[in-house]
Amino acid sequence: MPLTFVIEQLNQQLKTLHPSAALSRHASLEYEDQAIHAQLGKLRLTPVQSSVFRIANAQRVASDSHLLVTGSSGRQQPVEVLYLQAWDAEDVIFLDRFLRTLHALHHVNQQHQGATEQLILDVHARHLSAVPTGHGQVFEGLLSSLGLTPEQIILRLNLLACDDCSGIEQAISSFAARGYSLLAACEQANLSQLSQLKDLGVQQVSLNLQYLQLVDTDWTLVRKWTKAAGYLDLETLAEGVLTTGDLNLLLDLGFQLVSGSLLSSGELEQLITAGKAGRLFAQNRRLHPEMGLGL
Repeated sequence: MPLTFVIEQLNQQLKTLHPSAALSRHASLEYEDQAIHAQLGKLRLTPVQSSVFRIANAQRVASDSHLLVTGSSGRQQPVEVLYLQAWDAEDVIFLDRFLRTLHALHHVNQQHQGATEQLILDVHARHLSAVPTGHGQVFEGLLSSLGLTPEQIILRLNLLACDDCSGIEQAISSFAARGYSLLAACEQANLSQLSQLKDLGVQQVSLNLQYLQLVDTDWTLVRKWTKAAGYLDLETLAEGVLTTGDLNLLLDLGFQLVSGSLLSSGELEQLITAGKAGRLFAQNRRLHPEMGLGL
């Protein structure tokens, strides 16, 4: 089926599903020069991806979705500006599903429907509270139009400090029951949150390395956090890894997965086998061949 036909069907489907959303009248998925983008009023939305690698073997295991927002002048805007245009619950629900559909469409176009790794998609906090029940059901239908299933999707819940987990139990439970994997993006290494997140059905937890380096972070606590997560069978992802120094730091901290501007598994392997990272890699492989690096 031609991709242009699929896009036309998705645009119509999104409008039909959200008849009361004012934003739906100003939004469209577009296909131009064999690339996917979207328009929301005068804003152009360009989906991009970064790779998520398992450090133990430098294997690519997922694609992480990001969004570039530019105005009519070409000037880049923060992503959150999109939600400033969402005045009510109907607009929030539409916008969140529209953006996830955009990323899923881009993923299929990038992989030519042959993708085996999972795709990480954000679920906005306002969407969780705007949808009363059946979280993930409507999006499952949109994914089906692209030949994707919930099992191929990791939903990232940006819970800030994760203190409000009890308020979104129903949403997490519904997502998990439908087969979506769940990633909790945490702001700090809070040990007390981990058991709660595990009980809710979360499989992965992440910290952003760039943010941790900007604030007064207790790295010993981060090591305890990754170790405690491992005991609970929660995979740990370090986001925002940009340099060799960042990689060395996260290896010391015991993370299992890494994402950032490392462009390929070959480059990651070179970084791992260099210097301090290489020594840690060899030591962990020798002592614990069955386990991930740093565990």
